[in-house]
Amino acid sequence: LMRKFGIQSRDIIYGIKGKLTCKDGHKVRSSHERKIDNWFYSKGIPHEVEVPIIKGRKYTADFKVGRFFIEIMGLYHDKKYRYHYSLKHHDIANAQQSKSFRNIVLSNENELQNACTLTSKEEIEKRFGNDIVILEIRLSPNQYPSTKEIEKWLGFLVKLYSTQEGLS
Repeated sequence: LMRKFGIQSRDIIYGIKGKLTCKDGHKVRSSHERKIDNWFYSKGIPHEVEVPIIKGRKYTADFKVGRFFIEIMGLYHDKKYRYHYSLKHHDIANAQQSKSFRNIVLSNENELQNACTLTSKEEIEKRFGNDIVILEIRLSPNQYPSTKEIEKWLGFLVKLYSTQEGLS
């Protein structure tokens, strides 16, 4: 009906039309991202949204905190979603051949424990050098992350990047 009257509309992608607004004014693509953005805001963690992983390329990360790119993979169980994500990885690897990139899957207990040992920015530099570091959170079907889960996955960023008194 809208097209009949010349009104343009955006197709719904994965159930959300348009972007959602967070407490800090950021616009994000999913309720998962909004919850995590609001958590960053509540913890005083400076962050950016929809940040190009490599300048001049089309692929972006959901968030960037310090030198970490963060991907919230709410539809990782979807075959088409995983395929598009693999294209993204391929593009990043081919575009940035002078650097390697590392994926840390925070929803994997072993990788999470390893990430939680990062206690200083100096240690991050020592461990990763110039590598591009992508933190992934792979959600299960119908999983909406609780604040407790977000704290578990991303809590190590508070001591590294929070600007709030008493939290850093």
